[in-house]
Amino acid sequence: MLPFDPRTGLIVVPALIYGPTGQIIARLAIDTGSTTSTLSRDMLDSLGYNVDDTIRDVRIITASGTDMAAQVQLTRIRVMSHEREQFSVLSYTLPESTTVDGVLGLDFFEGTRLTLDFGTGWMTLE
Repeated sequence: MLPFDPRTGLIVVPALIYGPTGQIIARLAIDTGSTTSTLSRDMLDSLGYNVDDTIRDVRIITASGTDMAAQVQLTRIRVMSHEREQFSVLSYTLPESTTVDGVLGLDFFEGTRLTLDFGTGWMTLE
């Protein structure tokens, strides 16, 4: 279980992300409107991923239109008790005003049960 503030609107979770040169705890927003998880290009660079050497480029739809994003394969990512290995994310340059390092999309939660209890402010991932 992980607490969250249901009044803030944005639900942010800590994620342990592993890369070729180490690991880092990132702040990721849960985004059930996104089919694919996304990490900032700066975060991927700091973990030793070569964003220019990607699986492929993907066309994405953002609030301001369409854009291209590189698809990168993470070594491993862990959120709460759920871990994925060889997990693909999109690399994207986030606006400087952003307070998170990326988003967890529906692809991360596939095969799990995510419960967001707005009455109690507790989140579970099974």
